Amino acid sequence: MDWLANLDSSASVMFVIAAANLLLAVYRWRTGNWGLDYQVEKADQQLLIKQKGLKIGTQKPEHEVDIGRLSHIQVASNVVSFFYQSGHAIDVFLPAKRLTSFISEVVDLVPNVEIINLDKESDKKSDKEPNSQ
Repeated sequence: MDWLANLDSSASVMFVIAAANLLLAVYRWRTGNWGLDYQVEKADQQLLIKQKGLKIGTQKPEHEVDIGRLSHIQVASNVVSFFYQSGHAIDVFLPAKRLTSFISEVVDLVPNVEIINLDKESDKKSDKEPNSQ
């Protein structure tokens, strides 16, 4: 650790900041809070999907989903896909811990949309398949 003692003050400050960022990244990855978090708002016939952060009130939405053209919403793993009637989809990647609350926010804003959960369907299929042994 002699090399750490020989660093000048600005280099040692940069080293401490880099080490703290690395530890924070490992902690967020282990707790499942890795990735961006989003907020959903409704404006007229649009769902505005905004990234959470300090400028949430003033920032431009990352995605705008037209509710009138929305066919269904599909959930698979940590991805929420908004499908239009044309087949076009908008994907939103979320932290695993935030997924259920995000879906409930969307259902509160658009209660008559169909939600398809692929994770539950794949679990049902694997339960019905006989063992190959």
